[in-house]
Amino acid sequence: MQTEKDRAALLAENRKLRKENEYLVHRIAYMESLAKLMGFNLGNTRKKNASKPSTSSSNPKERGT
Repeated sequence: MQTEKDRAALLAENRKLRKENEYLVHRIAYMESLAKLMGFNLGNTRKKNASKPSTSSSNPKERGT
């Protein structure tokens, strides 16, 4: 019974993180399109490859696990 609740919680968290990731991907695409319209040459700009987790759910230390 407990593992079923844990599984449901993990699935809910996974859905939430996938939704957040999809939102961020679309936001980046929007920002790149906006920059292109404003005349910025994106070929000359560096993209940040490494980033910190955007939510506490991405960081196991803050979740308490």
